[in-house]
Amino acid sequence: MWRLEHDWGFPLSPSGRSACSCRACVSHGTNKLFFSRAAAENGRAHPGCCCLATPIHLGDNLDELRALSTDGESVDRRRPEVRAALRRLERRR
Repeated sequence: MWRLEHDWGFPLSPSGRSACSCRACVSHGTNKLFFSRAAAENGRAHPGCCCLATPIHLGDNLDELRALSTDGESVDRRRPEVRAALRRLERRR
């Protein structure tokens, strides 16, 4: 699985703000999980987004999450059924 990391340390200004600290990137990075790096790269919150596609390990059997995907590329943690599936995956690890 992959996610888009909005706070990966690319400073835009001397204040040290991250490159993608807009509300859309923060929300998207927190909630969307992608099945491949290509899906993450193509599933950005907006044009010009420079969030970093980062791998995460949720387990080996992701069939339940794939079945919950509406686009075949990603799932959204805001959906209750996705949250429940993620809890079950966490218990198996």
